[in-house]
Amino acid sequence: MKKNYLLTSLVVIGLGITLLFLFQSFQLTGNKQSARLFLAFEMFLGVGLLFVPEVLAKFVGYTIPNALKILYWAFIYFAVFIGTGFHYYNKIKLWDKFLHAWSAALLVALGLALISLFFEKEALIKMSPLFIVLFGFFFALSIGVFWEFYEFTFDRLLGMNMQRFATSTGVDFNGRQALMDTMGDLFTNALGAFLFALYAYIKLKKEPRWIEIVSFRKIKRHKRTA
Repeated sequence: MKKNYLLTSLVVIGLGITLLFLFQSFQLTGNKQSARLFLAFEMFLGVGLLFVPEVLAKFVGYTIPNALKILYWAFIYFAVFIGTGFHYYNKIKLWDKFLHAWSAALLVALGLALISLFFEKEALIKMSPLFIVLFGFFFALSIGVFWEFYEFTFDRLLGMNMQRFATSTGVDFNGRQALMDTMGDLFTNALGAFLFALYAYIKLKKEPRWIEIVSFRKIKRHKRTA
C-alpha cells in the first residue's frame, strides 16, 4: 500500500505541537497550567481530525479526492494548530474571516465531489461547467447559512455570543452593529465560494476532465479466494 507521506508529515508536526504545549504546561502552575494542558488536549484532538477523510473513506466505500483532503487538512491546521494553538484568532483580526473564506472553498470542492455520486464519469465530463460550479457555489452558500442558523440557535438557547451581537462584557450592540459579524461571515463565505467556483470554472472550460480531480471514486473490494 502506498504511504501517504503528506498525512504522515502533518501528523508528526501536529504531535510535535501537542508535545510542545504539554512540556510547557509542566513549567506552569495553577490556572495557567490547566489552560496549557487543555490547549495540548485540543491539539491532540486536532491530530485526530486529520484522519477523518481516511476513516470516512473506509466507512462509505468511496475514496476522498486528494484535492479535497488537502483543502480539509489545511483548514484543520489553520483553525486548530495555528488559530487556536498559536492564538492567531487574537493576533490577526481577520483570521476568523480568512477561515470562513477557506471553508467556503472547501465546501465548493465538496459540492463538486458530491455531483460525481449521481452521474457516470463520461456524463459528468460532458456536463456544462457552469452548472457544475453553480451547484458547488450554492451548496457552499447553503452550508454557510445553516451554520449561522446553528450559531443563532445556540446563542439563544445557551446564552452564548457566537454571532458577536454583544460585547465581551455582555452588553448588547444596537442596530446595525449587532449584524456586522453575521453579515461579515456571510459575505466572506460568498466571496470564498465565488473565488474557488471561478477557479473551477476556468479549469473545467479548459479541460473538462479536471472534474475527476475532485470526484469521489468507488473503492474496489477484492474478493477473497478460498
